[in-house]
Amino acid sequence: REILRHSLHRREASMVPELMRRAAAYFQRSGESGKALSWAAKAGDRPYAASLLVQGGLAHAFVHGEDLSGLGLNRWRPPVPADGSGQARESATASLAIAAVTGRTESAAWEGQIADGPLQTRAANPHLIVTADLARLIMGLKAGNEKAVTAAAGRLLAQQADVPEGSVPGLAAAVLLAQVSTLFWQGQIDEASALLVVASAEARQHAPPVVELKATAMNALIDSLQSRPQHALDAARRAHALLHKHGDLSVHPALELATATRLLMAADLAGAARTLQRTQISDPVDGDPGLVAARDIGQATLLLASGKVVEAQSIAHAMSAETDLPLPRALRETLLADAETMLGRPNTALDLLQGYHDSDIAVLAALPR
Repeated sequence: REILRHSLHRREASMVPELMRRAAAYFQRSGESGKALSWAAKAGDRPYAASLLVQGGLAHAFVHGEDLSGLGLNRWRPPVPADGSGQARESATASLAIAAVTGRTESAAWEGQIADGPLQTRAANPHLIVTADLARLIMGLKAGNEKAVTAAAGRLLAQQADVPEGSVPGLAAAVLLAQVSTLFWQGQIDEASALLVVASAEARQHAPPVVELKATAMNALIDSLQSRPQHALDAARRAHALLHKHGDLSVHPALELATATRLLMAADLAGAARTLQRTQISDPVDGDPGLVAARDIGQATLLLASGKVVEAQSIAHAMSAETDLPLPRALRETLLADAETMLGRPNTALDLLQGYHDSDIAVLAALPR
């Protein structure tokens, strides 16, 4: 196959983009938005690729946790006419989606206004509604903005019931999991745990296996961070059963972090080190900024437990510029307090924990580590 591909590129190079466009069109007709988007990007057909992103491509990538960073999305952003036409709304929606995925949100408010358009014209293309609101949810998720995530999630979940033709299988469960993640990292642990039950049930009943795996992995991580090792172990076993049953699934980073946390609490430093080393966090569309912070905390905790106090402090201090999520911040401050205690400065340690005594995450701050 590689020989034939090389021969085609060498002898009939002009045919290659058209064949790629045909492949994209085939996968679009087959309902495989992710593959269609990939082939359109390889063909260099930016208008077609941007249209696919709007017509279910972003939702598919969000549900399946796909990484679109290698597709050169910033080069796709189409010019947005100011005439309020249907083409203007599609272009604005595509641009809004690209801004959400790439993090370049400078003009997102203006694009969002055009993407919204009059309600009657938006209703004619339900994919535009879903994509615009999903873009806002992704922006809120990456920013740790609970209000933005809640508002966008509410609209998306309502749309799944009211406009089913604009839905992608598993989108409702994926949206619920985004809410769970946001609530948890904001320190609203009880609310996150209750919503996770709902999200897990939705994932089991109506979502592809990749979403069920993510829900189970999040269960394991949340239980691990709350020092409930048996519950976390049960969730991890369910996740590994899914991995065994569906051989095309990849281990979710939340599952690896749950394992590392459990091993750290069991004082298995070698096992925790191996697990953290293999924990890969890419940049998927449904990217969770809390996972990066959790990995950093795990690495710093491992160093601290190994007696490498200065190295642990260095990682913890570097985190302050990367995240302002309340729960990771509390875990970071707790770790720094432990370091100060080990250095014989208990008063400094108490000062670091002063603000958490009466907070919602006081229990986590007091957990054994």
